[in-house]
Amino acid sequence: MPRSRSILIFTLSLVIILSACAPPAPQPSQQEIQQTIEIVVALTSLADNAAQESPPTEAAPSTAAPTSPPPSPEIATLEPPSSVVVVFMPGGLFDAAKRAEFYERIINPYMDYNNEQAALYPELASLVTITIETFDTPGYPYGAEAIYDNGGYEGWLISETAGLVDLWIPDCMNGPCPLSEEFISNYPNISATIQAQ
Repeated sequence: MPRSRSILIFTLSLVIILSACAPPAPQPSQQEIQQTIEIVVALTSLADNAAQESPPTEAAPSTAAPTSPPPSPEIATLEPPSSVVVVFMPGGLFDAAKRAEFYERIINPYMDYNNEQAALYPELASLVTITIETFDTPGYPYGAEAIYDNGGYEGWLISETAGLVDLWIPDCMNGPCPLSEEFISNYPNISATIQAQ
């Protein structure tokens, strides 16, 4: 047997023996996992904001054909400029059409309603981030989390009917929800649902 092969077999045997004798790796706590998730979300948000805020740079003309088509104008108009960070988790699961659907039916009405409430009641906290994520709950394939600048938190499950996410409806505890004329005009389906309750 060649010397190099003997050394390889000896080394592999030694690695197997040492790994069998090594203490088990410590399992991360739930708090460590949550902190890791929060760091990933924050870094993703920072990267998205930096990409949106960085000035365009002049690049040399390319002769290669583009690898993907530009986003359609209908989808781009559904994502208004905002200081609120929106995160989709896991990101690769939500294509442009599904993201546009969430903006139209959940995110935009939620942000608009909260902005109107903040204008009426300045003491309310400002919305900082909304996270849309997948859930493994029967009847509720998605969930949403909203975080406010005072540390406030709101979370809810999102159902889906015939492949279309159901509308976000405000939950008003003290009687009918106050809706502005602009909100009623922009979201007639949500307004009709609230008025029917």
